[in-house]
Amino acid sequence: MVTVDKAQAVSLGLFVAWCINDAEELVTLADSSRLVAERAPAFLPLPEAFRRGGFSKKHTYHGIATMGVLVGTASLAGYVTHGRSPLFRGALVAFGVHGCTHVASALAASAWVMPPSENPGRNAAQGSSTSALSVRNRPYKCDSQH
Repeated sequence: MVTVDKAQAVSLGLFVAWCINDAEELVTLADSSRLVAERAPAFLPLPEAFRRGGFSKKHTYHGIATMGVLVGTASLAGYVTHGRSPLFRGALVAFGVHGCTHVASALAASAWVMPPSENPGRNAAQGSSTSALSVRNRPYKCDSQH
């Protein structure tokens, strides 16, 4: 029987929470980015292709896959080191900040998550629904002091 300590459980939880959050982003990011691109002020130096259509689905898929490798690596490092890995600890902080930006963008847009294709004309903030559930004020606390 394999015994998993608290720090190892947290490291696995990081990857699970990331999967839940990014599943929502997979569904909503491309559509939400179109809305953001349309409303971006002209003075922002954005590529013309982004201004016309936001992130493509291909760009979204590649970004999420890349982050999956990074978060998976950090989670594995946390599991192996029982939460002591600087990479893992940094990923915990980054995921917490990432979640807070989703919630802040929802507040700024005056809307929770809803792909514009499903509700044209509405504000949308992708990733905000799962952030409230999977990210806490102190994202995850590991008691390892080594």
